[in-house]
Amino acid sequence: MDLITLEEAAEILAKRGQAMDVIWLRKKTAAGTIPGAVKIGSPKKGTWLIPRKWAETYVKSKQGRPRKHTD
Repeated sequence: MDLITLEEAAEILAKRGQAMDVIWLRKKTAAGTIPGAVKIGSPKKGTWLIPRKWAETYVKSKQGRPRKHTD
């Protein structure tokens, strides 16, 4: 499996028009929502690696958060 850093994934996603920042990717990996993601190093200061294929094929949901209405 070809694994890449979150920074590399963010670059790939940005080139594909699916821009996401590294903090968002880190939250997603920590939550276990990126299949095949692994953390190397210490539990607190380790580095997340995710499959390159995920970054090359992920499509961001267009749903997003519900808007708050102010009346």
